[in-house]
Amino acid sequence: MSDLASVPSPTPGRGDAGYVTVSFVGERVFIVWEDMLWALNAEALEVADELRLPSPVDGVAQSIDGRELYLLPATMGNLDVEGHGMYTVDAATLELLRQADDWPKLRLPFFFLAPASASR
Repeated sequence: MSDLASVPSPTPGRGDAGYVTVSFVGERVFIVWEDMLWALNAEALEVADELRLPSPVDGVAQSIDGRELYLLPATMGNLDVEGHGMYTVDAATLELLRQADDWPKLRLPFFFLAPASASR
């Protein structure tokens, strides 16, 4: 993909993981690596659009209606950057919509899944 899009160097201490999600209708694939977000045409896997974010992110999720992407804040490695936080991006245009810069600046991953228990 590096011949089709700008690919940043990895941040020291963050490893080499990227993040992927597919639009609900299956027409676009979204890839996140460091501070870059790419939208690819799902059929041809060609880069349709890209967005450079203010800081690296560690994960991507879609809103329930599929119109927004939530980019989770980076928590590991050398993160001496201006902006931290969770970013919301328009899935159709890749425009940055919102930034939650007061997100906790933790040094360890903190997103965990656990089954919900029923109240009795």
